Amino acid sequence: MRNLRNSLSVILTIWLMMISATSFAGVWEDGFDDGNADDWNEAEGDWEVKDGVYEQTIMDAAYQKSMLELDNLTDYTVEVDITILEGGAGSTSVAAGVLLRGTDDGSSGYRFWIRDDTNGFQFSTWQDNAYTNVLGEPAERATAGETYRLKVQLEGFEFSAWVDDRLMFEEHVEQGKLFTSGQVGFINYNCHVQYDNLTIDGPNVTTNIAVAPAGKLAVAWGTIKISKAN
Repeated sequence: MRNLRNSLSVILTIWLMMISATSFAGVWEDGFDDGNADDWNEAEGDWEVKDGVYEQTIMDAAYQKSMLELDNLTDYTVEVDITILEGGAGSTSVAAGVLLRGTDDGSSGYRFWIRDDTNGFQFSTWQDNAYTNVLGEPAERATAGETYRLKVQLEGFEFSAWVDDRLMFEEHVEQGKLFTSGQVGFINYNCHVQYDNLTIDGPNVTTNIAVAPAGKLAVAWGTIKISKAN
């Protein structure tokens, strides 16, 4: 009887852990290997999935945006590979990155991007398609044709950012508290750019990757058998 109670206790504990993990946290990934961008709202620009990457090809001195149709995201960590292939002739500014807690049309949000010009990495607020630069790292200049891993963490109004694991800033407090939630998007200016291997990880993020319940049940069953043996 004691072994049975122990077994039931183990099952209940594991079951509650599984429910908690799936209810309060998730991981959303898009590697674009399926050849489509069905979950994306292409607000501005010429976007297509080609050879397993998501790219924007218009090289005009204008902002191009595509927004992921996941609403009301708040706190999370986002990572994505960005490759600026070529800048346009219409401006000396060449930049590409992400728009976080953004509106569905990409007109507002928090903008984090890398630049193939003298401004390097930048974090800016983005309101009604106009920017206010907040922080930057001019030395972190992107080189055309090279791939960079951009990572941004949002926790309330404390933000941290990295490029290829190099810390750009840590736990910066955004004093304006402009945007509490929104969508994740891609934003670029005056360049042909590719995005790949997007990951969004955090509370209340919808999970779109396969979970392996069979493996978890196997662990549970193994635990039960050990309990019986004792």
